[in-house]
Amino acid sequence: MIALAGPGVKEVGRKYYRVEIGATLKPLFEQALEAGEQRIVQGNILWGDIVASDSCAHYYSSEYFVLEEDRSRHFMGWTTPGLFQYSSHRVNLSTMLGMNHDWKLGTSMHGSHRAMVVTGWMDKYQPLNIMTDYLIRAALAHDTDEMIQLGILETDPEDFALASFVDPHKTDVCGIIKKGLEEIEEEGI
Repeated sequence: MIALAGPGVKEVGRKYYRVEIGATLKPLFEQALEAGEQRIVQGNILWGDIVASDSCAHYYSSEYFVLEEDRSRHFMGWTTPGLFQYSSHRVNLSTMLGMNHDWKLGTSMHGSHRAMVVTGWMDKYQPLNIMTDYLIRAALAHDTDEMIQLGILETDPEDFALASFVDPHKTDVCGIIKKGLEEIEEEGI
């Protein structure tokens, strides 16, 4: 049994399907997906793997989430008031005015990567009681001793998926933690 969901799936296609393990999913995707370029994520939307539309059903793949591939650029970028943009930090006019929308989130990051500034935003969304900003800085500096002191060994990269989503700096927090854990493993600590 696999689940197919997301805004890139037609309304009638959002349901569970019974498929054989190893069977190609291409006919299912051709029938159920909206027109246009779509990104198919196998697993959790925050921490899943991007797969091709001609992939096969695996034993451990039970959910597929589809998003519209958003490559659009907006005139004046970050200077627009953001009437119709989602913000978890209440920096857009739409959230300040209390406008309720059915947000259509896509794959666009709405800008490029920015310098990381210690703000404490990510700690509000962390399921663990750790200092996320300082742990990320230690991982970026390849300081394995400080990473261990800050509690990296009690985490998995997927624990930082929500923090990565709300991060205003657009930092790949999950990837940084994964590399930090790999460095610790290589050192044999």
